[in-house]
Amino acid sequence: MAEGIVAVVGGGHSGASSAYHLAEAGLNVLVFDKGKLGKGPKSIYPGYLGPDKMIVTGLEPDPNSFLEKHSPEVARTFVELTHSGLDLQVSLARQFDERLVQHKGSLEVGTRGQLGLLKQQYESARSLGIRNGFKEKAIDYVMSFLPDANFDGGLYHTAGATIKSVEYVGYLLSHPRITVVRETKVTGLEETIDGVTIRTDKGETEVFGYAVVATNGFFKDKNLEGKLKPKWSLILLYNDPGKDTPNIWTCDPNFFYFLRRNGIFSVGKRCIEVIDNNIREFPSLDHAIQEIEEWVKQHLPHLKGKRWDSYHYGIYADTTDFIPIVGRFEDKSRIIYIVGCNGYNQAGLSYAASFIPFMIVPNLRMNTQQERFAEVLSPANRDLIFN
Repeated sequence: MAEGIVAVVGGGHSGASSAYHLAEAGLNVLVFDKGKLGKGPKSIYPGYLGPDKMIVTGLEPDPNSFLEKHSPEVARTFVELTHSGLDLQVSLARQFDERLVQHKGSLEVGTRGQLGLLKQQYESARSLGIRNGFKEKAIDYVMSFLPDANFDGGLYHTAGATIKSVEYVGYLLSHPRITVVRETKVTGLEETIDGVTIRTDKGETEVFGYAVVATNGFFKDKNLEGKLKPKWSLILLYNDPGKDTPNIWTCDPNFFYFLRRNGIFSVGKRCIEVIDNNIREFPSLDHAIQEIEEWVKQHLPHLKGKRWDSYHYGIYADTTDFIPIVGRFEDKSRIIYIVGCNGYNQAGLSYAASFIPFMIVPNLRMNTQQERFAEVLSPANRDLIFN
């Protein structure tokens, strides 16, 4: 029995961040990851994985949609949390290696017919304290990287950054109190009187004092089922030498996103929901690739005529209210969750990971600000069932 060790399920951004903060609090941590650390499960990522990048943004999918789900007070608290997470993540990355932070800020762009929507988002964002600016000159910034891009206006989000993800996760997990078990899938966990029993695909069983679920791959878990909805995303990768860009995404309902890093131009799109819990096979892959190709022809002429070199697809997941699930589902439970969309919720997840030690270490107390944040993230205070 490993009673004095905390098990963390998942070696991605959320798992590594949780493990790091637990280790900093003086706990010994064992991290289980079934794939390559920081890159998600390798079984659903065919081919080249593209440039190492981790996008940290503020409030998404957009302020107006967020306000349809939450009061302005809750929205402001979550914005404050994401800004704190951004600052913490950038600070840690620079502490590890200044070169990990490649761009500060990010861009949201639109065509002429979408300028009104961008303006609305800007006004809502300002009312919530989001760090951004609305101006058509934001397009001048885009054009400095992509002279032929077909967009007419945009928002510049200072609450954003591009960080080299795999190296960043590696630094987090290099803490001397952390041990990583690679290429090992956790197939089940059960809370008992003795602690949390973890079973792996290697046929091994071990009991830990606490377990932290930090992977969206557990969306079928009894506590998460119906509360976390997995979806597919797809990225095409082009060989495209040129100046590195910040992260850029569109206010288009289909949500395209793109950037150039180290001569590789990545163009991605949020796609469709996972069907029948099948995360092994991307449905209608050829059609999804064609959709991105057509969008590229219309909006990124410099890639027109170029054939993408490779692609990858993966799983992200979200809750009904756009806020991550962080905490216990039952009082005094030894299983703690930190899950949610690792795209637009990444900054929030980064800061939320620092709360995990407070849920385990006796006599460790949150300050008033942390308590406000934790209350917003707690699954016990929210109706998260998908209809």
